[in-house]
Amino acid sequence: MINGKARSSLAILALLMAVMIGLFMVQLAIAANPGDVVINEIMQNPSAVFDSAGEWFELYNPTGSDIDINGWTIQDNDID
Repeated sequence: MINGKARSSLAILALLMAVMIGLFMVQLAIAANPGDVVINEIMQNPSAVFDSAGEWFELYNPTGSDIDINGWTIQDNDID
């Protein structure tokens, strides 16, 4: 039978182990450096559909971490 003090110590140990495992499993979003995000596929001016509905591009993240693109702006040279 485990007494109250030992049970409390086991609970604290279990909590610490859970936190340690969680820290190793979490991938934090990092700030991107040049080359971290690559445009690897583009559909520019498709003839099958209107430009406003058919143009697209795909981003590739070759790093081992998540990259937060929230707040990024994609724009052209504004001549059209």
